[in-house]
Amino acid sequence: MTWRKYLLIPRLVVTSIGAPRSPLRAWERHWSGVRRTGPDGDVLWDTGEPAEFHLVARQLREHAETLPIVDLGCGSGRQARALARLAPPSPG
Repeated sequence: MTWRKYLLIPRLVVTSIGAPRSPLRAWERHWSGVRRTGPDGDVLWDTGEPAEFHLVARQLREHAETLPIVDLGCGSGRQARALARLAPPSPG
């Protein structure tokens, strides 16, 4: 992890001070301000840390090796695309 992880809590506090109380209004306000994703993007949890990918990949190998997996579309899709390369080709 980089030193940037220590900035998440202060950034979250500052962001929450002016947050609307209506969940719908808060949702729209947040996502309308997002201009980019990834390690230097506007989304706090989209860090792009290799350790995060390796952890999820290990868990998938342990628990879901033979099961179908569905990505429900939460996030930028970067993790899903990277993890899809680990799956065997589908038959047919």
